[in-house]
Amino acid sequence: PIVTESTSEAEAKNNPRATADDVYTQIIFPDLEKAATLLADYSAPDAYTPSLGLVYGLMARAYLDRGTAGNDAEAYKKAAEYARKAITTSGCSPLTQDQWEDPINGFNNAGANNAWIWGIPITSDNVANLMNFQAHMGNEESWGYGHSVGRACDRALYNSIDIKDFRKHSWLDPDRTAYAYKSCRPDGAKYFASLKDLVNIKFRPAKGVYNDYKVGGTTDIVRMRVEEMYLIEAEATAYSNLPAAQQLLNAFMKYRITDGSYDCSDRTATLETFLNELILQKRIEFWGEGIIMFDLKRLNHSMTRGYKGTN
Repeated sequence: PIVTESTSEAEAKNNPRATADDVYTQIIFPDLEKAATLLADYSAPDAYTPSLGLVYGLMARAYLDRGTAGNDAEAYKKAAEYARKAITTSGCSPLTQDQWEDPINGFNNAGANNAWIWGIPITSDNVANLMNFQAHMGNEESWGYGHSVGRACDRALYNSIDIKDFRKHSWLDPDRTAYAYKSCRPDGAKYFASLKDLVNIKFRPAKGVYNDYKVGGTTDIVRMRVEEMYLIEAEATAYSNLPAAQQLLNAFMKYRITDGSYDCSDRTATLETFLNELILQKRIEFWGEGIIMFDLKRLNHSMTRGYKGTN
């Protein structure tokens, strides 16, 4: 139901569910447009504070959703436009390999990189040994569920990652000698050998403190990275100009396969094959960040499950 400041008590008593189109038209877009006006001359002091770049990023997400819902060329155009505005206005840049693999600040500290457009700060008052993000997602900490459960990458997804793509180092290869994995633990190599194959080491305990949940559990939680805007721009562009979209994806992937050898052009000759490739890269990029499920539902894609050799 749509409820606004002007909704009367009588109207509220007979207020059926609205359509998604109505919610976007009457609530979401007007609110975002108002936010953009109010934040136009404001400079956010950190990534925890709403900014104009964040508003543009939310606009890009919203218009991409509307484009898919209605096969709306104008919505796709606006999604690409606002994604580019988010990149430019935020002043953010994609994570480097050192930042991605940082055993102390990896995916836990909004102030340790220039990629986060928006994040949630967590303090020691907000954590218990089982009630924090790291306790469930991490594998290096000595508290919580993470290291016992072993949150892992899907084997088929892992095998699809180029060996030269440094994002592959977010998960422990069955051959632990395949890469010199970094750890916040002094017994890192020995400890990693005791974990299950393909478990993630993407999300590190705060400050690298693996043995004290009051410190290590106070990880910032990422809600929007600038990398998402590059991929929204590429997808939204593909519906009207596939060659341009291929070049946008190729350009983005230089941040991940840094020798420049990535080129999707020959194997993404159709919109369908391009979307498959883009969503693959998006699954790799944002694993565990709570983004990709919306894309899979939006595009009616599925995760591969139940195949021979699955983990």
